[in-house]
Amino acid sequence: MTYQAPPGAGGRTFIIYCNFEGVGGDLSQFTATGFDPLQNCADTCSNTAGCVSAGFDVTGSNICYMKSQANPMTSDGTRDTIRLPGY
Repeated sequence: MTYQAPPGAGGRTFIIYCNFEGVGGDLSQFTATGFDPLQNCADTCSNTAGCVSAGFDVTGSNICYMKSQANPMTSDGTRDTIRLPGY
């Protein structure tokens, strides 16, 4: 599955990995908001210099962990990860 950020949010296309977490490369984190918090997480990453991936907490806290790298990825039932193709 993919997500295309709108042009105002950087317009980058992310691949969505359900139940996976990227290890390391932490840039920053924030509580995602809005009707679709995962979309808010992807849009913010798309607009953040150096962000190529983000982990999203699916347990209800809506924490978005923006990252400068996407690998390695590990299985994690509490996270979904978005990342740019090629990372």
